[in-house]
Amino acid sequence: MRSKLGLAVVAIGAALALTLTGCSAESSESSEGAPSFKIATNAWIGYGPWYIAMDQGFDVEEGVALDLVNIEDPSAFRAAALSGDVDGANFATSDWLKNFDKLDMPVVLLQDVSTGADALVATSGINSLADLKGKRVAYQTGEFNEIMVDTALKQSGLTLADVTQVEIPVEQSAAALISGQADAAVMYEPHISAALAADSSLTSIYTAGENPGIIGDVLAVNSGFLKANPDVVTAVVKAWDRGVAYLAANPEKGRQIVADALGTPLADLTAAFDGVSYYTAADSVEQFSDVFPNVTAPMILDALKATGQITSTPDLSKAIDMSFAQSAVK
Repeated sequence: MRSKLGLAVVAIGAALALTLTGCSAESSESSEGAPSFKIATNAWIGYGPWYIAMDQGFDVEEGVALDLVNIEDPSAFRAAALSGDVDGANFATSDWLKNFDKLDMPVVLLQDVSTGADALVATSGINSLADLKGKRVAYQTGEFNEIMVDTALKQSGLTLADVTQVEIPVEQSAAALISGQADAAVMYEPHISAALAADSSLTSIYTAGENPGIIGDVLAVNSGFLKANPDVVTAVVKAWDRGVAYLAANPEKGRQIVADALGTPLADLTAAFDGVSYYTAADSVEQFSDVFPNVTAPMILDALKATGQITSTPDLSKAIDMSFAQSAVK
């Protein structure tokens, strides 16, 4: 789940916003006869390949019926994951790492990474991260944007103590900058593009792409379900992989499918799509083998510790299961 919830500022359409019901470790059958896999999710284009897989029937062809359950409230989302009412969940990487010890949900797939869809935007006179010292920066405590600010500041030898926090929801960041409430703010698309268009004096001084993986998403699956239904989980990863491939081969059609699922005009999502990269199953295997456990996860964990969101580090050897991505690419 992305803690920034609903980048498109909409909920998933009624066809995808399904009612949450209990489920056991054993997979239930869908109306198509394929075993069902229930995923807790929210409105974010990073999860687009799921919608494409369902729209094109890739999931059923692979032997699974994807069941997306839209939950926008962070507390309700985590409660669903903790209770086992869903088989898997789309988490922001930082949110999953922060809650792993309570979740018992290993990651089986890396889904997407922000390259330009998340940024620090500043007012006139602030041209670099170093210029933020002593300035007012808008971000939310305990959320993904606090992690991004902490990581960005470290690049210039600064810490959160060197800036004054302005606690403002990300959706209100542009207004805060323009009104003079803050000197810089974390934003995400489409708010970045809207802010830069509204005030030419604003500039982007940092994007998440400068620290690849600091903002990204993963699919985590309940450990009990993994053990009881390994073939279903492999089919889920294959369905995602085909969704990613379709989007790469048919970008306009693929993006339109996602926009329709989110109930948002495609034009409003173009900047967000352009600022996100999707992982294939093969990409996940490569990342799991080295970069994710040795670079990405430690970078995020350091930020979580620095911001007081965790006190101990999870055992990544138990937190990652790359076997399903490996099976999907064979």
